[in-house]
Amino acid sequence: MSSHAYDPRGKANRALLFGVYRYDHLDDLPGVRHNLGQLVETLMAGGVFGANEVRQVLPRTQLEFLSHLENEAKAAEGLFLLYFAGHGGVDRNGDNFHLLVGESRRIGRDDYAEAVSWSSHVLPRLRDIAERRLVDRIVVILDCCYAGNALLEFKPGTLHRGRDRISVLTAVQINRRIPGGNGHEPTPYTKQLIRLLHDGLPRTDEDVGPEEAARIELIPLSAALYEAMRHKFTEGGDDPWVPRHHAAESRQDVLLGLSPRLLEEIDRRNAAGRAAWWRAALAAAGIGAGEGRTGRGRRGERGSRGERGRRGERGSRGERGGRGERGSRGERGRPGEREQRKGRPRKESSGTAGPGKGHNLKVLIPLFTAFAVLLAGGGYGVYTWVGGSTACAPPVELRLLTDPDAAPTVKKAVAAYLTSGANHTGSGCRRSGISLVDPKSADAVTGFQHAADWRTPRSTGELRPQRDIGAQPDIWIPGSDVTLARAKSLVGKGDDVELGSLGPVAYTPVVLAIPTTLASTPASVTGTPLGQLLDQLKRNNPKTVPVLRADPESTDSAQLATVGVYGQNGVAPVSDAVVGQFERQAAQLRPAQPDSYALMCALAGADPELKDNAAVLVPEQVMTQFNTHADAKARVGCDNNRLHPRAPQYPADVAPLDLPFVHVTWKGAERDATARKDAVDRFHTWLTGAAGQKVFTDDGYRTAGGATGTTSGSASGTATDTGSGAVVPGSTVMPGTYPPDAQWLARYAAAVGSALDRYRHALGPGRVLYLLDKSSSMDTYWSNSAGALDLLSQSLDTFGPDDAYGVWTVVDKPPTQQLVPLGRHSDLAGIRREVKATKLVDEESYPGPALDAALTEMTERQKATGGAQLIVYITDDEDDEHFKGRDLPDLLARIAARPVPVEWVSLAPGGGCAAGSVGAQIARTSGGRCLNASSSQVSELRDDVARAGTGNAR
Repeated sequence: MSSHAYDPRGKANRALLFGVYRYDHLDDLPGVRHNLGQLVETLMAGGVFGANEVRQVLPRTQLEFLSHLENEAKAAEGLFLLYFAGHGGVDRNGDNFHLLVGESRRIGRDDYAEAVSWSSHVLPRLRDIAERRLVDRIVVILDCCYAGNALLEFKPGTLHRGRDRISVLTAVQINRRIPGGNGHEPTPYTKQLIRLLHDGLPRTDEDVGPEEAARIELIPLSAALYEAMRHKFTEGGDDPWVPRHHAAESRQDVLLGLSPRLLEEIDRRNAAGRAAWWRAALAAAGIGAGEGRTGRGRRGERGSRGERGRRGERGSRGERGGRGERGSRGERGRPGEREQRKGRPRKESSGTAGPGKGHNLKVLIPLFTAFAVLLAGGGYGVYTWVGGSTACAPPVELRLLTDPDAAPTVKKAVAAYLTSGANHTGSGCRRSGISLVDPKSADAVTGFQHAADWRTPRSTGELRPQRDIGAQPDIWIPGSDVTLARAKSLVGKGDDVELGSLGPVAYTPVVLAIPTTLASTPASVTGTPLGQLLDQLKRNNPKTVPVLRADPESTDSAQLATVGVYGQNGVAPVSDAVVGQFERQAAQLRPAQPDSYALMCALAGADPELKDNAAVLVPEQVMTQFNTHADAKARVGCDNNRLHPRAPQYPADVAPLDLPFVHVTWKGAERDATARKDAVDRFHTWLTGAAGQKVFTDDGYRTAGGATGTTSGSASGTATDTGSGAVVPGSTVMPGTYPPDAQWLARYAAAVGSALDRYRHALGPGRVLYLLDKSSSMDTYWSNSAGALDLLSQSLDTFGPDDAYGVWTVVDKPPTQQLVPLGRHSDLAGIRREVKATKLVDEESYPGPALDAALTEMTERQKATGGAQLIVYITDDEDDEHFKGRDLPDLLARIAARPVPVEWVSLAPGGGCAAGSVGAQIARTSGGRCLNASSSQVSELRDDVARAGTGNAR
């Protein structure tokens, strides 16, 4: 590390962090979500970037990416740091490297739509900025597949613009893909990057000062990253993982920050040293020192002074006893004077010489001298002593769980809080960091039910909290108090977790939102049950009006709406036939969407008949967001211009969403409980204060002041309230007061549990047929963890006793062979043994004939018994090449004529589900899904199989 490295401190610096963890057409990358929060914290604690100089963005489009790039670069003067984590893509020759954003998709074999080209879009802009000297230094960090291909643009011998100012770190060498990690922590490369930035770099030279040791400079950092990753392997496991870098040609390194951990150690040492110094200085001045020396021999006293003197002597060597700033031994050592001080009080204002004014000057002059010497040294310790430490202690890291519908607004609130004054000390140190996850509502409840599994995970079971949700949360913001009541009812006394509600954060009713082009009864706010509203809608419109809602297992709003649809908390629940009819028409938009935002976005892209006529059961604030078309992509994540505005009806028997703020505490986690409680309380205070409430009302929520509180949005998107009483009307079903009492909550929680069970059984027992590619090319993906056999076996947990499933292998001719017959099975362990014993065959597989055979079988079974169905095709995509000429279009036509969803599970890395691929076309045509190889593939397959079956309703 060179002390001559460029030091950007004191200038306007900017760090722009792009993290794309959610994709429309590619695999999601859940690990990237963890990258951002931790990287922000680490950069801000390093002393180079201030509280408002780090920005994190999840870009959806090319334009959004480039706009943020240009805006943040313009604001920088010293260092501009650009970080990207997400998917990277190249063409078949390894050229044309792209950074892929949320809406990116592959076109054919060699191109991408809505992607960001490194060579055409990013690097030219950076070179222009550097050449015009708008910033001093640019550092780019790329954590994505093919990141090393970015370095191909720096050709040796070529005089590139801005070559003396641009440096690039890449996660991997050229033409290599890298794994995204387990999804519950940062991606592997960024995990090491964060560790090194925070903990400091390995050192071989010990003879440096403490601050020098804490410096993080780019070239040593790149070497440390190489060492950290070189024992790992790229995707596929054959090639070593080799991070690469390109350094600017200025021959001057760049300081990226100081290690927060080492700064904290320096601060602790300085604090201890300052305390010792003051004790010695005061003793030297005779202030409170006489009593302290009582009983000590002169020899011991002199030895102590000698030790201090050898460490930091400033005075004459002849004056034994220590540093000049503490005065000489002769000054302190006259016995008569010592006795005088001990024997009589000091005259503070005396004008005579002696132990009054004159003596004070004799004491203060050496003290001021010492102070001046320390200031001249300019050491870190002096600054921390005089003006407060810049070495901030690591902030408390809180983990927050929230409902998928609430997540977009809660994320905005978290981002605003983290940079607010409420989250910073007087010296500018951040008090806490917050990482957020939004699992399925039912999974969150089940996770708390099995709280011990968070600490000691089970090796089997349908839900493993650490794997499927994440680390133990400190805060939970479910959609509804009803969900909190469900969780509490399942958590026994003495269990590992306690759930303490601090009250609601914000309110929004669940509404039946009807297209304004349809005939509807004027909005009811005084007590009409949902069943009656649906009947009125049916009577008022000659054409069938589909009613859609998100997956009831995923969001609280959909759960509460389902209770109303089924009449589950009323006097007479509707019949199974009515429930089945409702779920069949709701299935017109497949697959079931994970949240209300995704539901509305999927509806915006549906065929006109469904898009223009469907009513939706969603939170009022979601409807408000989608009724407002301005800046839609930034607010709701998709283009909603194609959607008609919708008007609300307020069901009396559907509870509101009240977003309770729950402090989650864990048995055995008392070590930092006080600090965590303080951080949780501070966040809650801010969230329910004016700044936090504004974030929610800006997104259409009503304030936490009450269920009928005001909101900045309404059904029409204008700034009005929808009226008192709309959220919690007085009736026999809903409570007359709010908040509701524990007895009412218990009844409603039981109704939700019953409704979820009926939902799982609504279409009768399910039927799933697995098609397992058994050709020799599957060898790489066959028996390993999360390979073909493991994927299949884990998804078998989700079946109930009445569900039917079977496994056919696909290889050569005939196109399929029966491994497990399609029917009901009671011996799950035996089925798993059978699957595990399956061997590959050195033959080709033919997916077209195999799918035809499976469709014929499932169609015949459907005619006989009905029920939900699913075909799961597990393959490495190697044999897609067997589709020739009209083979694929003809197969797609046959699939469209026989409505059995096909789940295409692609095991090979490289985008087997990219737009236009065989798997993507088959899945889309059938109404199923295509699952790319990813860390979430196991859980996604399990979820989709579970929807087809009836087992394990939570």
